[in-house]
Amino acid sequence: MEEKRKHKRVYFSLDEDYFVEIQGKSVLKPRLLSLSEGGLSFFLPLKKGDDFKKDDLIFLSSIKTKDKIIINSLVSLSVRYVRKDEEVNKAIVGCQFLDLPEEDRETIKKLVEEKIKEFPF
Repeated sequence: MEEKRKHKRVYFSLDEDYFVEIQGKSVLKPRLLSLSEGGLSFFLPLKKGDDFKKDDLIFLSSIKTKDKIIINSLVSLSVRYVRKDEEVNKAIVGCQFLDLPEEDRETIKKLVEEKIKEFPF
């Protein structure tokens, strides 16, 4: 099967502790699910998923782990999808970067390449 995405994407397991800070109707700090140069996705409790709709404009203010800040810039995001999974009581919100600074794009590209080398499946 051919990959249709423009940018390589990596996924984070629950034990990796990557978080994003999102500013929308309120400030949230959900767990990062996936990341690429083009966008990201994150997990939320199911009910919080109702706060997001396709094409909403929200803002990323950081991507971090417990130990380190990866991105610390205010970046506009467009919500591309909201998927709700009642079985696990979670919502997944997928977003596209609208104005990611080049320096942050390079940081994400390096992180993605490192993760792919770590788990080249």
